[in-house]
Amino acid sequence: FKVSFNGRSRTIRHGTTSTVRIKFIPEFEGQFEATLQLVFSESQLGQFAVSRRLRAIAGSVEDHKRFESLTQEGYVPRSGSGQQIPPEKIIPLPNPARFGNLPEYELPQLVQEAVDSATFKRPYDKKAPGLIATLRPPELTMDSYAKYFTALLNVEEGQQQYLYVLLLDYIFVYPNRPHSVEFENKDEDLLPEVIVGDFLYLEDRQEDVYYDTRITNADVFLRGNLAVLKIFLEVPPSFNLYRGVQFLLRFRLNRVTLRRQYHALASSGGHLRHLLFPSDSDIKKPNRRLSKAEIDKLPLVNENIRDDEQQLQTVVSILQQPKGTVPFIIFGPPGTGKTSTVVESIMQLVRRDTSSKILACTPSNAAADLLAERLASAGLTVDQLLRLNARSRDIRSIPEEIREFSASPKPAKLRTYRVVLTTCSSAALLQALKIRAGHFSYIVIDEAAQADEPLALIPISAFSNNDTNVILAGDPHQLGPVMKSGPASEAGLGKSYLERLMLISEIYGLDTQAGKTIVDLQRNRRSHGAIIAWPNRYLYEDKMRAHAIPVVARLLLQSDVLPKKEFPLVFHGIKGRELRAKHSPSYLNIHEASVVRDYCQKLIEDRGHKIYAEEIGVIAPYKAQVRAIRELLRPAGLRDVTVGSVEQFQGQERKVIIFATTRSNSEVDKRKAMGFLQNRRRMNVAITRAQALLIVVGDPEVLGKDELWRTFLNYACVRKGWTGKAPSWNPREDVHVPGYKVMPRPGGVVEGESYVDGKSENIYRFFSRSEEAEEEAEEEEGTISW
Repeated sequence: FKVSFNGRSRTIRHGTTSTVRIKFIPEFEGQFEATLQLVFSESQLGQFAVSRRLRAIAGSVEDHKRFESLTQEGYVPRSGSGQQIPPEKIIPLPNPARFGNLPEYELPQLVQEAVDSATFKRPYDKKAPGLIATLRPPELTMDSYAKYFTALLNVEEGQQQYLYVLLLDYIFVYPNRPHSVEFENKDEDLLPEVIVGDFLYLEDRQEDVYYDTRITNADVFLRGNLAVLKIFLEVPPSFNLYRGVQFLLRFRLNRVTLRRQYHALASSGGHLRHLLFPSDSDIKKPNRRLSKAEIDKLPLVNENIRDDEQQLQTVVSILQQPKGTVPFIIFGPPGTGKTSTVVESIMQLVRRDTSSKILACTPSNAAADLLAERLASAGLTVDQLLRLNARSRDIRSIPEEIREFSASPKPAKLRTYRVVLTTCSSAALLQALKIRAGHFSYIVIDEAAQADEPLALIPISAFSNNDTNVILAGDPHQLGPVMKSGPASEAGLGKSYLERLMLISEIYGLDTQAGKTIVDLQRNRRSHGAIIAWPNRYLYEDKMRAHAIPVVARLLLQSDVLPKKEFPLVFHGIKGRELRAKHSPSYLNIHEASVVRDYCQKLIEDRGHKIYAEEIGVIAPYKAQVRAIRELLRPAGLRDVTVGSVEQFQGQERKVIIFATTRSNSEVDKRKAMGFLQNRRRMNVAITRAQALLIVVGDPEVLGKDELWRTFLNYACVRKGWTGKAPSWNPREDVHVPGYKVMPRPGGVVEGESYVDGKSENIYRFFSRSEEAEEEAEEEEGTISW
């Protein structure tokens, strides 16, 4: 802001005016604020001042007008007590769906009472810590294992039930029609998320009766400019219909997966000790090791693996594993070919041992479908590979490439498949089909870091015996299990089975056990070295090596969008304004959305560096921001740019990734200011999807509140990859990041371009809070030194 006076005189006489001119001259986009202070001097009164706040926005007027009607400054949650009063009577369906002989595993009365008595002013999660303290054993041991995780799962289910109480709507039900309900919204993302097979209650408030109903079909379609969700319901025969009667539709928690998890925990006896709490004595030596000549002649499906020492070592180690040893872990940082290694390992097991049978599981359908496609491409036939789906899954949601592998075989046929691929939850269907423990020689869990421990336990508890080998593949530094209850997550449910095992250093220490119980993949074939340099330093102890195809990694060097032409990373600092979408707690930031649109246009219009819209990915941490960016890209002819959340981009890659961090506020408290931007796993996934160019758009004053984010901002600034609003701190100052320890690097050798600053003397190692406390205690006792 520039301030000037009209004319030379600054004297104001009675009855006259003096004009002050304020010019707004922004150097970059965003929101700017300042204080204008006018100081007056009068012979009798002395001096006094008048202050006025100034605020101005540099950006697109059209973009701001487009979203003015969609946003609100604050979010006010719905009013009401939120407390559910149980009905006098529940009328069930005549033949409820049965899932084998699973018990109901009802919630403990203590938890159910906490759910039923929860209100908006005193939500359920406020009571959760007390429930955990009462129900959970103080230590996790083999003897307390089932009770320990059952207690945490009880508390998590209580939160899920509490959230489902809030999902309700009024509907009219008419006689003489198929029983269906429609929901409309301008945005498809705001429609209820339902699955065929889910249960709901129809509440007749006049009679105080709940009717149990089940979704038999669901369809989403467009009606004019509205997205419509139509669900069809199965209702009890005694369902009373009065023309135009209004019912309250209550969404009800589908407990099938929860019951399977409870059952897996209840079945986790001492026969699983070597899998759940492995010790040195459980590590079995191979009966025979493959010779170098045998390894050289190994007929690989993917010959590229032969050139990667760690990938080849993984395949060989799995082939040599003796029966019934401890779980084998494939630790796969971003872009290092984890799924390729899993596929090759499965193919080699199928080829070399004609009697072996493999159960491969993933936490989600999307991950299972991807693995099925890769195995089919690798050569498995429809007689060898079965993609087992939940009964409720719509055939249309299964990719065409694997539909022929997605049969519903009878038990006799099912036993003939060499590889059965399903989700961790749907693995329980095999138990209902009379598949016994020991039928599968190997249980492989891909993306294991995303599964909470009771979920991963479903296939392990049901099908492991003393001869079964378990293989886990994943990366605990990427997205972990999604929990609804914060207290349950922090108490241990948010840590995956894979991550818990990796913390047992005497069994899974990479320095001593590499190739025996664990292999860490190191060659990043995805990204330019400058893009993986920061996560390599702070998350992977500088072990990753940049091995992307040069023509791809260097594609956008010298691009006009780069502040430094040989450094393919941009941090665009912008002071925007975060807003909440109406009727939603989600955030959007119009300033950042405009900047993202402008970057996409510049990249596609750059004739010297040809990039297509489908090669650009935009990541935003909030649904409202995802929708806002899509809304701006459509009229610009950029529909083919993929815009999604961090979760949607897990496992994906694009030549260009633009990360719009969204949050921009004046909150002093870091948690309130940043929300889940503080989550290092989400940050890691977002910034490691890019192959040739990474652009991060954000407010440095907000992001800089977090020490880990500040190290990233410093990296961009020191390397001259910064543009826009400058940092308010010295980016060359060292930053102490809580939860990290600096450790000497043995040997002190600098290799490759993956190092942040060329220094070789330090390694940054992340410690969980509990692990850090243990290490500090050991240091005090003099048992450990770095």
